[in-house]
Parts: sequence; C-alpha cells; structure tokens
Amino acid sequence: MNKGDWDKSMSQEEINNFNMRWLSLCREKLKDNGTIWISGTYHNIFSVANCLTLLGYKILNVITWAKTNPPPNISCRYFTYSTEFIIWARKSEKAAHYYNYELMKHINDDKQMTDVWRMPAIAPWEKSCGKHPTQKPLGLLSRIIMASTKPGAWILDPFAGSSTTGIAANLLGRRYLGIEREEEFAAMSKARSIEVNRIETYSTFRRKIPDIVKAEDTQTDCFACQEPLPIEELPFFGEIIRETKCQKTDPAVWVFNWLLMKSLKSHVSTSLPPVVYDDSEMLILGAKLLKNDKYETAKSNRFWQDISKRYNGGRKFYDKVDKISCLKRHHLALWDVFNPDGTKNDVDAFLRSNPQIKEVMFYGKNVMRYYKPKMTKILYLEFSESKENRHQTIRLQ
Repeated sequence: MNKGDWDKSMSQEEINNFNMRWLSLCREKLKDNGTIWISGTYHNIFSVANCLTLLGYKILNVITWAKTNPPPNISCRYFTYSTEFIIWARKSEKAAHYYNYELMKHINDDKQMTDVWRMPAIAPWEKSCGKHPTQKPLGLLSRIIMASTKPGAWILDPFAGSSTTGIAANLLGRRYLGIEREEEFAAMSKARSIEVNRIETYSTFRRKIPDIVKAEDTQTDCFACQEPLPIEELPFFGEIIRETKCQKTDPAVWVFNWLLMKSLKSHVSTSLPPVVYDDSEMLILGAKLLKNDKYETAKSNRFWQDISKRYNGGRKFYDKVDKISCLKRHHLALWDVFNPDGTKNDVDAFLRSNPQIKEVMFYGKNVMRYYKPKMTKILYLEFSESKENRHQTIRLQ
C-alpha cells in the first residue's frame, strides 16, 4: 500500500531523528496543561515512546486499539494484525492535565474505562469523500477528544491526512488546525469539511458514533463552547474602529454596527436556504433568527426560547440536533433571512412548490411588513404581540 513519500523506508536512526524533530516542535506549541496523542503500529510506536521520554513528556497511557473487524492476513504466515497503539502523554512530569473521567466511565456502562479499546475500523459511510490509506474511524477520534479536551479547545494535527481529527472536532464543538503536505489529501479534507457542515450529515454522523450518543444522556454541555469570542483579536477589528467610530461602546456593538453599515452600503440581500420537510405544515419566517447556514444559535436567542415554550415544553435545546428534532416532531419549516428582500426571496413561489405547508408564522414585524403583501393565498390572520411571543400567523387557502 502506497501511503505517500513520508512512508518510504528509512533507517532506524532516520526514524528516530524525524520523530525527535516533530515531537520537539509539538512540545513548543503545546499548552502547559495540554496533552498529545500519537497512534502507530509496532513499526514506529516504540521509537515515538522513547523520543517522548527523552524530550521530557510524561506518558500517561498506552492505549491498545483492538479492531473488531481487522483486514484478513492474506499470507497466512502470521497472526492477523488487529491492533494499533495510541500513546497519550502530557507536556511534562509535573504539569497537570485534563481527563474527563466521569464521561469515560459513563460511556463504558458505568465502569472504569481500561486502556484496551475494542472498536471497528472505518465504516463505509466514513469514506464518502474518498479514503486515506491510514484513515482512523471517527469513533476513535471522538473518544480521544471527549476524554482529554474541553469544549472550545484548540486541537492541532500536524499530520492531518483526510482530517478525521478535524471532523470529530467539528462534531464535538472544538477548534481545529490541521497541517497536510499532500494536495490530494488536503482536497479530501476540504470535501469532508463541506460535507459535515450540512446539518443532515452532521446529525447523521453524531447518531452513528456510539460514544457521542451515550455522552448526550448526561453531559450535554460537553459539546457546547461557552467561551466568548475574542473580538479584539479579529484581523478586521481596526477597520471596524475606523469606520464606526464607536471606541467607547461594547466591542460586540462595534461589530454589529460595522456589519450593518456594510450591508446598507452594498444593498446585498443574503438568505439562508429554507429547512423544510415533506410533512412540514407551518413555515416560520424570520430575520436574524439564526447564526449561520447550520441553523445554529446561542441558547439565549429569543427565537429558540419562544420555540421551546411553544413546542418543547419549555425545555432548553442543548444543540442543533435537538432543535431540528423538535422541528420535525411538530411539522415545522424554517426560513431565515438576514436582509429581507421580496425580489430575491419569493415566499409565494416557495409556498406554491411546497403545498403541504398550510400556515406561515411571521416572526417579527419587519418580516411581516416585507412578505405579507407579496402573498396571494392568505385566508385569515392571528397576531400576538406579547413580550414573550411576538409573531403573526396566517392560514393559507
């Protein structure tokens, strides 16, 4: 199997020198309380372990990944290769490290998790964008990330490959930076990133990873990043200050004013694609309800608070999968528009192509003002303007 130029035969001395170089660079970038995971087979893992010790790392565990579906031994001259080793180490002997013991115990049926992990190799659904020769399963990387990082943590993978680490980080609310020298694999990483950013794929992947499903039972916050965005560090922050002249206000206000001004100058209307299902009966139409094309938003968003009160028994949504599940249960569709523009967002045409929708809820007066005059199938109106729930509902003919 051709794994790339990096896998060409080297002497033991060359292997040791290479491992010393990259592990030394990683140690420079690693936070004092950070940890490093390195996977390998018997061909190189012993050299890695020796280099870690020489560089001052503290080895915490050596995980044995016992594959439940290993490839067959074609030569029939050896035992079947069915294991890989994963070293977990921290930066130094005395540095503290993070370990989510309770979560690991929970997903292991309330028993302490051992250093032998029985997991299958990558499944066919993980190869939809192509296959890297040493691609690891998402289940394996998800367990590693949940065990040793907190939400919002930065994860660096100096040998990204097809970025399985990055996909797992995306599914678990972590930040990711990958380094890859092969253009073919970098392109594969990009394709996988685009794929997982689709809400349907994101939801499907999470449901297929047993550890994530089990973790959601007790630690819903292990996927949510609550760390505020360091706005002052954004590369365009200087432009915001110059153009808005709002130095004495909150940084979030600076960004909002700047984005608003840019929008008014350009007169560009951007809208998110509608989220609609075959059995959707009501369309909720609004502006600035959501965060991005994943239809995510913060827990404190008023829109999702209202939806929770009306359709979810007042229970808070803990992630976008939970929100989409609620929409499906109650036959709801969503269409969010940042800058409503009747010419570019033809709601009437959308409703004609989705005859299963019988009602439309305008969430907010601005949306109602833009879209209601353009609709031809209104039968009657209901309007509520309480502080808790500001909306107008129309029944379609």
